[in-house]
Amino acid sequence: MSNGDFDDGREFQHAPGCSWFRAAPAARSAGECDCFNALDYFESSKSEGFEPATEAGPSGGHELNTLTDAERTAMRNFASLKNSPGNTRSREKHKENYGGLFEGEIRVLELYSGGMDTELRGDLHVTSINFEYPKEAIASSVPNASVSHGYSQRHTLHGLSTVTDQPVWYTALSYVWGPPIFDVTFQLQYGAIQITRSLARALQYLRAEKHSVFLWIDQICINQKSVREKEQQIPLMGLVYSHATNTLIWLGDEDGDDPSVAFKTLADLHARMQMSNEEIGPDDFSRLFIPRPRDRAWWQVKQILRRPWFTRLWTIQEALLPLRLFVRCGRATIAWEDFAAWTFTLIHSGLSQWLATETDLDLLHGSQADVQGLKSPIGASTMYALNDQRQLQSAGLRDGILDVLASTRYAQASEQKDKVYGVLGIVETDIIPNYSQELTIRQLYQDASLAVLRISSVYRLLSCVDHENPLIPSWVPDWSASRVTEALCFSTKSYALYSAGGHQRGKELPRFTLSENRRRITIPGKIIDEISQVGCIVEVASLDADDPTQGNKAWGGFVGLARGQEKYPSGASVYEAFWRTLVANKSSDGLGEAPSEYDEVFSLILDSSTGVMPSLPGQMYSVRRQKGFFTLNNLRSRKPQKVLKELRQSFRAALQNRRFAVTQKGYFALLPRGAKVADSICVFDQAPVPFLIRKAPQEGFQILGETYVHGIMHGEVMTTENAALEQITLV
Repeated sequence: MSNGDFDDGREFQHAPGCSWFRAAPAARSAGECDCFNALDYFESSKSEGFEPATEAGPSGGHELNTLTDAERTAMRNFASLKNSPGNTRSREKHKENYGGLFEGEIRVLELYSGGMDTELRGDLHVTSINFEYPKEAIASSVPNASVSHGYSQRHTLHGLSTVTDQPVWYTALSYVWGPPIFDVTFQLQYGAIQITRSLARALQYLRAEKHSVFLWIDQICINQKSVREKEQQIPLMGLVYSHATNTLIWLGDEDGDDPSVAFKTLADLHARMQMSNEEIGPDDFSRLFIPRPRDRAWWQVKQILRRPWFTRLWTIQEALLPLRLFVRCGRATIAWEDFAAWTFTLIHSGLSQWLATETDLDLLHGSQADVQGLKSPIGASTMYALNDQRQLQSAGLRDGILDVLASTRYAQASEQKDKVYGVLGIVETDIIPNYSQELTIRQLYQDASLAVLRISSVYRLLSCVDHENPLIPSWVPDWSASRVTEALCFSTKSYALYSAGGHQRGKELPRFTLSENRRRITIPGKIIDEISQVGCIVEVASLDADDPTQGNKAWGGFVGLARGQEKYPSGASVYEAFWRTLVANKSSDGLGEAPSEYDEVFSLILDSSTGVMPSLPGQMYSVRRQKGFFTLNNLRSRKPQKVLKELRQSFRAALQNRRFAVTQKGYFALLPRGAKVADSICVFDQAPVPFLIRKAPQEGFQILGETYVHGIMHGEVMTTENAALEQITLV
């Protein structure tokens, strides 16, 4: 039930804790409201506010409602074709909730008006979803427009009734079903159905008091009792979300949280940091006028970023395809673009990582039961990945299936095959089996990988192998598992940085041979070395300058492995080979080699960690180090602090969840976490980086993942006299 209103007649509900509740009833007004609500923010940011679609379309004379004669003619022609003698269907309304659907048709829910606590009621309308405005119709209705000069086609943000020839405007809902408990009644025109409590709560918030709103919601608009209908409707999901008038991401009800506080905290942080690219920490909060480190506001931010929506697979295409997208939690609504900007700031300020590890907030503000079951707040990283994909979409670009599979590995699905089929609405491909076909998960992932190999480099696929133990086949990534390391050669920019297998020859893709049963891949390459010593897995790759003796124990043991070398095979000093290996010889932005400025800062932290000077053979010192003028305290000054920040970024990206190792020939390497002594290092023809392989029990080799080996990353092993390639089979 509404409890406030604005001058323009629109109603809203106050957030818990708003001063409106504390004011005397006679004195209450919208001007005394201090909760964070959509209208206030949109007026200040000039963003468009959210309203569910109505029969008349977007409100307020929105440009979407302005249809030209040519556009209306295009709709009539489409409807006429659908109703032609060769494609006859009854114009009479079905006398049941879930009558049959023809090709390209969906149902749209008309949610009847009502109060917050009244019975949920509505009706279903059959709608054609595959109508799109032709460019010719648009160009002919716009003076001086030319299709041949790249005139942009109008976005089709509605369905079409083939009965009335009129647009069917609708809001698509993206949400998490929650537990499959259907205990809330929804009264449709021809009988009641049962829906989940989480959906019922969303509908209560979306319903208007004085008129119907039109929605597409899978749980109601698809007959959930018909497997055949679900299989027929799944391929239409891309059109459903790309043609929606607008789409609302429903994160859920407040459930005791205050999302308005979370949104306001993120908005304030963004306002303070949008002109800065520095990383900040709790010591900076007071000068930035943002809440104190232990303030409940940060707990609210963690809670909003923990919402289940950020982990689900099907929400990916639901976020990528809509043109007009909004996010709502309880009473607080915000435009996607604003929320994405705020989370981008959260990540690049370093506060996203701080929130992930700041357990005091959970202990202070969460109940004991809550704290025990809390998950990591991954919402910011999910927003970052999804918004990157949305920007590609808006620029007219579309990632291939490999890019989408790799960027959505974090997502969960109730059925693991959905990890692949969920991509169908994002990338246009016909090379994945039909949804209804019965396949094992590994078969499905294998088919997806084979589809990748037709259009992408085999080495980009192999770089996605990030498993602790080899799978079967080992070269097929497990798309259901989140990646735990940062890829060395997935990004094409790495091809300019590394060229272990020699430079790629023109635009020709590297060679490989597929066995008849499609389970073995054979690639030309060289097995060049074997692992003789291997260190522990670095689960937290920290470079601690405050308490280096304790803070750097995770990797401190690697120094002992490196000390066994008096000389390094490539001619570099042992010390230089060591520190460059720990950062994969990569700058913080990943665009070039690690700069020489890293040397002195790392040397200072290394000696402070070991208590020895020098810690490794070949470690050289500047005059200021020798005289004691450059100490850990100097790392707090401006330029050394900047170098330390960049060094930490490179260090974390390269070493996180990897192992340091020494080979039989004396090379230093970074290996996948599943590495063992006697595993082999292989360099494939034209591959940017080496790979770690292991002799399979019967024949061929299992692949464990990418490696960095200092001294062979620029084709050195391919230019030696013994450069003959052999055929290496991965099983």
